[in-house]
This record gives sequence, structure tokens and C-alpha cells, in this order.
Amino acid sequence: MRRIKALDVTEAFDELLTEINLRVISLEALKKSCYRFSDSYYYNLSITDSGKTANVIFRVPESFSDHDKQELLQRFNRDALDQELREVVFQKTETVRNLILMNAFANTDLVEE
Repeated sequence: MRRIKALDVTEAFDELLTEINLRVISLEALKKSCYRFSDSYYYNLSITDSGKTANVIFRVPESFSDHDKQELLQRFNRDALDQELREVVFQKTETVRNLILMNAFANTDLVEE
């Protein structure tokens, strides 16, 4: 069984902001990345009024070094790009996947004639 450590609300936090261009990273990919980091960090995701960028604010303990903060933001940005590229590959290979599935099911006796 996994124990969940309760957050000490008296502990001081720093906020890290990263701004994401939504023409480069889709909102869907960004949400996936936020979710992947949510087990370790509290975050706030918001879309700017123009709708062209999104802000992600992470709350991290003050004890985080500048190096740790920079590393977190770099990992998050890499993950967001990775999620975006996964979406692109998924879309571009959809036809091939469907053909493979159709062929696989065509060679089975799933439907009786």
C-alpha cells in the first residue's frame, strides 16, 4: 500500500512559472504533461486572455535549489514536447493503424456468416 504524505501547509513555497505557446504545444498535450507531474508537484494551469499561450505555475518547497527548479522546468517542457509529438505521430499513423486492424479482423472468424 502506498502512503500519501500530507502537505504541510505551514511550509513555505516558491512558485515557478513556465509559459507555453499553444501554437507549438497543444492544450491536450499540455494537460497530459501536467497530469504526469501532478503526483509530485502542485500546479496551476491557466490560459491567457489571448488564448495563444498557457501559464503553468508549479509550487515547490523553498528548499529547492535553483538547479532543481531549472531541472523541473526543463523536464516539464521536454515532456510537453514529447506529448505533442506523440499526438502528431498518432494522427499521422491513424490510417495505417486502421488498415492493420481491418486486415487483422478480416482474417478472423469473429462474425459467422
